[in-house]
Amino acid sequence: MKSALSSTSKYLDAAALFCCGILLILMVVVVFAQIIFRFFIGSSLSWSEELARYSMIWLSFLGASAGVKRGAHVGVEFLLRSLPEKKRILLTKLILALGLFFFLVVFWKGIFILKIVRYQSSPAMGISMMYPYMAISVGSFISLIHILDALLSVKGGSFK
Repeated sequence: MKSALSSTSKYLDAAALFCCGILLILMVVVVFAQIIFRFFIGSSLSWSEELARYSMIWLSFLGASAGVKRGAHVGVEFLLRSLPEKKRILLTKLILALGLFFFLVVFWKGIFILKIVRYQSSPAMGISMMYPYMAISVGSFISLIHILDALLSVKGGSFK
């Protein structure tokens, strides 16, 4: 179970980072094209700001999952390092369990939101609003996998 979870976590992390790279390139190209069209051609692209915004949303949630994988989010390391090893492991597991609970709630609420917005369309591109909001559920699901993997990998009060 542990190795399958670790493999899944690594695969999802690599996929999320790849998607983050593509989304970043897409954002740069779209915003640059918008600047060219607006200032040099004299006509703006009606869909460019919306696409850049939705790309940023996806980039944020996928990037957050990559931060979870690396243990890169804000934490108080001083307190953790000052504890004896057994207490450090216990506190690390507690922190991961709270993170697991948080991402379960975010995932569940994200699914709930998808049911509400699935028939709404975006103003400029006309796509279902389900696609931008799906970033919440996908990012939190990937974060859940990473936290479960970390929870099973805690050694010496560290999960990085």
